[in-house]
Formats: sequence, structure tokens, C-alpha cells
Amino acid sequence: MKVLLIYPNRVRTFMPVGPIGMAYVLGNLDRERHPAKALDLMFQDSPLQAIRETIREVQPEIIGLSIRNFDELDMTSRVCYLPELKEVVGAIRESSQAPLVLGGVGFTVMPRQLM
Repeated sequence: MKVLLIYPNRVRTFMPVGPIGMAYVLGNLDRERHPAKALDLMFQDSPLQAIRETIREVQPEIIGLSIRNFDELDMTSRVCYLPELKEVVGAIRESSQAPLVLGGVGFTVMPRQLM
């Protein structure tokens, strides 16, 4: 089964945070049985286009999406990343009907609300 893992986090407030959880998943896949590719959107100039192109290239049978943040974790801030996340999911859905598996700290904190 071909796997595509996507890390949509683009927050660079203090310093960029690498996709550690995604790397753990990728490192533990049986790559012979499950060819996999990771897409880190942190430094992509056109993240939605990168998603579309990668899906077209990989033709994944399952897509994993790591949700790290849904806000800035600062009570004084009004920044919410859910609209951007919705755009990411939209780009995935317009490019593929593969099952979408959600994970990451942000998803773990409030899975029902995000669904």
C-alpha cells in the first residue's frame, strides 16, 4: 500500500519544529510492503500546489496528516490555523479519495472538534 504522510505545520514563531512524529511513523513502515513519501510543508512556497503535485506523483492509497497546532497556544493571540488546515484537507480531497488518517498533538487534544 502506497503511503503519503503530510506535515502541514508552517508556524515559525520561535523556530521551525520538525515533523518528528511523522518521521517516527515513516521510519517504522515496512518500506518494501508500503512504499512511502513524506511531504513537509514548512518551507514550501505553494503548499497546496505541493500537495496536489505530490499526490499526483505518488498516487497514495492512504494519506496521513499530522496536525500539530490549531492555534498559537497563546491566550492573548487570536490566530487560528483551522482555516489553513481546511484548505490543506480540501487540496488533498480534490486530488485523492484515498483514506485520510489524522494524527499529531493537535488532533489528539481535540479530535471530535476537529472532525
